[in-house]
Amino acid sequence: MATSIVVHQKIADLLLSGDDKAKFLLGYLSNDEINVVACSVLPDLKKSEVTIKQIRCLLPGGVDIVGIAACGSNCLNYEAYWGYIGDSSAYLNLVKVDGKMNIQDAMSVDKERTIKDLTLKITSDILLSKCLLARIKCTVPLCFTIDTGGKTVNHLQSEINRLIEDLISERTMFHLVSTNVLLGTTTCNGVTETARCDTLTSLCDNDEYNSKSKKKMQETLKCVKFDVYTDLSMNNSNENCSSCSPVINYSTETTKLVKFNLPIDTVAIFPDGSVVADMAEVMCDSLKRQLKAMEGNIIKYNKDDKFYVPVPHHFQPLQLSTLYTVLQPYTITEDELETERKELHQLLCLPVDRPLFRSGNQYRFPDDDYNSGYLVNVHQYCPKSKVSDGTQYLVQGLYTYHHYMQDRFDDNKWGCAYRSLQTLASWFKLQSYVTRDVPSHKEIQQTLVDIGDKDPKFVGSKKWIGSMEVSFVLDSLYGVTSKILNVSSGADLSSKGRDLAAHFTNQGTPIMIGGGVLAHTILGIDYNEVTGDINFLILDPHYTGAEDLKTIIDKGWCGWKDSSFWDKNAHYNLCMPQRPIVI
Repeated sequence: MATSIVVHQKIADLLLSGDDKAKFLLGYLSNDEINVVACSVLPDLKKSEVTIKQIRCLLPGGVDIVGIAACGSNCLNYEAYWGYIGDSSAYLNLVKVDGKMNIQDAMSVDKERTIKDLTLKITSDILLSKCLLARIKCTVPLCFTIDTGGKTVNHLQSEINRLIEDLISERTMFHLVSTNVLLGTTTCNGVTETARCDTLTSLCDNDEYNSKSKKKMQETLKCVKFDVYTDLSMNNSNENCSSCSPVINYSTETTKLVKFNLPIDTVAIFPDGSVVADMAEVMCDSLKRQLKAMEGNIIKYNKDDKFYVPVPHHFQPLQLSTLYTVLQPYTITEDELETERKELHQLLCLPVDRPLFRSGNQYRFPDDDYNSGYLVNVHQYCPKSKVSDGTQYLVQGLYTYHHYMQDRFDDNKWGCAYRSLQTLASWFKLQSYVTRDVPSHKEIQQTLVDIGDKDPKFVGSKKWIGSMEVSFVLDSLYGVTSKILNVSSGADLSSKGRDLAAHFTNQGTPIMIGGGVLAHTILGIDYNEVTGDINFLILDPHYTGAEDLKTIIDKGWCGWKDSSFWDKNAHYNLCMPQRPIVI
């Protein structure tokens, strides 16, 4: 039985910053610890079974409902819900003091409803990095009959149940890609059953991680990929059947069939210490969840016997320590799915003022082919800052690094603000706020001419731009407004810690800063509010080399800088883009 509960700081913030309604805790058991990595609404009992199925269909294998967070010390008030929760059930007692929510204590409840205290740990560690992430992909043919008598849904459900029965049987083996490892519910080939799950990463062919950035990603996230084999020589369906002669029924009636391939793409999470022998069962559960989710998705979007193929997309909203898998019907546009996205945000207790489940927000696996030619989020590989006991406030989400001499275009010594603008634009593109591509230098210049800020001769020139021009372009091309923060000198930038901390907390966008003849991008700060000590996380667009992550980090083109980095005699303007409120 669990002796402690580990709650990720981001989940604690969600529990304490929202309303005081009870919520489900989502997570997994690892080494006698209940790890809470997400939360969701606690539904009305009348709707609980449907809602709980919906929640579980979103979760990866290995992650489930592990408890409840609620105001009030008597956890047995929620006894009607404990049947939906696993053997290790946790209860967080929330209290409101002076209008603020706090976690007062934690308890566990076993099957006999025995209550024991749990040690509560709040952590900012990336719990997902302590797990092995397995991605299972395959294609499953689906065929069902369209029944004019209104039984089409029944035929679909019967076929999905048959597929589930086949896939979670002894006939199914999970093949670790690029190896000879086969894992089944009763046997393991190519690896010992007692081996730890994370040893599988060393067996994989790592040729696909040949770039430095991908190798680094592989170090921070252990991820392996499986495909699925079914042994057709095993005919379990005949084991319990009496011997009989085959009977063939022939019908001349016209029958309409729906046939398409289901693109199975699901994930399972295995905490440190998990063994190989337990993997197949968890992956089978993951397959079952996705097939049931696909069944519901096909039924939901059926119209006039027109059916859409459900396509899985994986998301890691707010960089939580879990993934969610969301199905989007093929050919249905994202504008048409806005209502569904809003419902999903509300179900999972996520903020409703930003896009988290658009296709552009998809989680990027280490082996995904997403190489655009630009490095992504280079700051995550930087050494630590030198601020003692500081709090870091960082850019939220993804961006691409734009610098001198990229795109076969020579802008050395004049294009730094253009490149910083491109990095800002990439953030809005990668967070799915906009669909428009990152603008070129010529497009930036033409935009400034079109809005009347520059004369026509500006297009094609090598003239600098500043923070105001950056804000004009963001507004004109993307509809993004910006705040401009004026700082009289570089020496005064260190006094703006609270302003910058508030920006990265509430907006999370990269900042373009221009002063003197130079422009840079600020990606975050490390700030000690008591001492006033501050470091700035700088992305420098003046780099002229290749996309070499090691050189960029080692030479300080992206890294932490103290206040001496800024020119004490220069005036600075900071362009601080604001998030549009969309979902």
